[in-house]
Amino acid sequence: MSCVKVCPTCKATNAPTEVMCVRCLGDISGVAVEEDRPSPPSQETRPVMTLKTSDGKDIIVHDGDVVGRMAVGADVIEPYKTVSRRHARFTCEDGNWYIEDLNTTNETYIDDVRLSTGKKVQLLSNQRLTLSSALELIVII
Repeated sequence: MSCVKVCPTCKATNAPTEVMCVRCLGDISGVAVEEDRPSPPSQETRPVMTLKTSDGKDIIVHDGDVVGRMAVGADVIEPYKTVSRRHARFTCEDGNWYIEDLNTTNETYIDDVRLSTGKKVQLLSNQRLTLSSALELIVII
């Protein structure tokens, strides 16, 4: 059996060497390492959406996730050095998805319209989301 750290905030499993949660970027430096056991089926299901790259890679986003080079989607985004480590937060409220730019240097765009920092903007399926003019994603809700 493998060992993991479970984030107390978002319940994501992390490698035992992590000091920050890979999903919510919370501090897990003091979290005890435990054996990885299959979770019982959850009654609660968190909303999920997909961000699709032009070359067919998917970034799966859950309610509350932060996307960036050192956050959710890091495996896809890491090569794009102008995308911030913590670029945007995605939330789902009453079945509607929202994005919020996290004060990035190189900005966030929806269909070529620049987002204001800290303001939540509703997303629609098939919209084009651009992170720092380097990475284009299609929103799949």
